[in-house]
Amino acid sequence: MDNQESEKMLHWKKHYVVGTGFYGSSVYFASPMGDPSYFCSPPFAAVKSSEFQYSSPLRKEGKILQELRGCPYILHCFGEDESLENGKRTYNLLLEFAQGGTLRDLLNSKVGKKISEEEAAYYTYQILMAILHIHSKGYIHCDINPQNILVFPNAVIHANGVNNRLKLADFGSALRKGEKTCLKSSMYLGESLCYVSPEFIEKGNFQPVSDIWSLGCILCEMISGTMVWSEAEAKGKEDGLELHIVCKHPKIPNDVSAIAMDFIKKCLERKHERRCTAEDLIKHPFVQNFLDASTDWISKRDMFNAHSRDTLGSHFIPFKLFP
Repeated sequence: MDNQESEKMLHWKKHYVVGTGFYGSSVYFASPMGDPSYFCSPPFAAVKSSEFQYSSPLRKEGKILQELRGCPYILHCFGEDESLENGKRTYNLLLEFAQGGTLRDLLNSKVGKKISEEEAAYYTYQILMAILHIHSKGYIHCDINPQNILVFPNAVIHANGVNNRLKLADFGSALRKGEKTCLKSSMYLGESLCYVSPEFIEKGNFQPVSDIWSLGCILCEMISGTMVWSEAEAKGKEDGLELHIVCKHPKIPNDVSAIAMDFIKKCLERKHERRCTAEDLIKHPFVQNFLDASTDWISKRDMFNAHSRDTLGSHFIPFKLFP
């Protein structure tokens, strides 16, 4: 990069770690060093970084996010660049910063760690729209769980009073339809294995409807406040959890409406050949009954208003913005 090109770029400063990606990449809160409006850039952002020699998955994620641009329910990637940090060559992606944290954070803040069926229906609609877009572009996400769904408060105004925009993130494990995967169940750390489909555990096979299984698990949790495999997870045995996923039926809440129960059962059909697609489910009355498209619009309020905490070193990253 020559000096003339560098002068045209906005430099960013990493502050503190806010999360990690599927392959161990670190995600930082970052702020611009200069006037972001001059560069048509957001006032705050997240920087996802990986050492260059291990950056192949993150580079792949950047390309996928570039292909998926245009969907308001998928995290936006502003650009990519390389930097030299502590003597190590580093690859970086510049992403939207979610002030509301993750769906996991949102559920944990609620009484009983659950939300109303109406609010769950609206969030389900947003996640479904993201899945629809991903599948229409020929990809499967492969790791949909509450930690990978980000919350943007005050981003929408809706008749049911819900003002959160959800966006699907972390495409580090995403695959092309029909692409063979090198993923193994042991790579799903923490609670993420609880949302993986039976066909993957049993045969190492991901289908587009594998994302739908994950959605069904998330919906059950939003309504009930507990994971569908929480009993198995509490035992702390990975092989025991895998056995539950392959051989047993997930725990479905019984105190839900008939419409919600029907939707959940369509998501959690064990045989993937019989499981409904995103195209089928977006028409389901569970989401349509709570959707008023005329009042679902992106607010002009600032989605990036967060407060900076300068607790990590001062790395300056000039980003090339995607055209």
